[in-house]
Amino acid sequence: MAVLRRLANKGYHYVNPSKLGSGALAAFGIDHDGAPLKTPSGRIEVTPKTTAPFKNHDLLAQSGWYPVTQWLGHVPSRYPFHLIPGQRAENLRSQLGRGLISRAAKVDGRAAIGLDPSDADKKGIDEQDAVRADNDRGACLATAKLDFAIMTISTGAWLDAVPEANGTLLCRRGNPNTLTAVTEVWNCFTAISCRIDVGNVHGSARPFHRISTTGN
Repeated sequence: MAVLRRLANKGYHYVNPSKLGSGALAAFGIDHDGAPLKTPSGRIEVTPKTTAPFKNHDLLAQSGWYPVTQWLGHVPSRYPFHLIPGQRAENLRSQLGRGLISRAAKVDGRAAIGLDPSDADKKGIDEQDAVRADNDRGACLATAKLDFAIMTISTGAWLDAVPEANGTLLCRRGNPNTLTAVTEVWNCFTAISCRIDVGNVHGSARPFHRISTTGN
């Protein structure tokens, strides 16, 4: 708190280079010229030239805040729920996906979709029902788990995607990457900005290729 008060009073905070320890920037902090960073300038670059072309993609050349494009307080949408994909406790993404612990966390081989009981009741969904989650980007099948305050599907289900007659890409194991948007520059998923709808899969859910538990 003392440091914070000094920062507020002076407008800056001085860090003694000799007390930086042995971290990655320690030598650079002591001798900028003798221990340059592996950047074009040898310095910390807030707006490096390599990110300049990003302006053509409505992206800033430096770190900044981008408003979430899909959330419940945004423009009206026919997709009434905000999905928050997360990381699984059983394994990291798809690693060890065919292990006993990972498979034991699934129901009928599919990832769980966490639902608030009140949301599930509105959609006629019961515990361990087969559920279809979809939006304009794609869809996936998952198994209902009614003990969450938010709607969530953990990442990591091995992709088993099939195109439907209307062109929708459906993952039958519950991979939420079929639902999330992909950034144009980094080609990665924007997991937190995702609106979806859910519904009970009446009758038997579509079959899928089961993961082999032996060999590679």
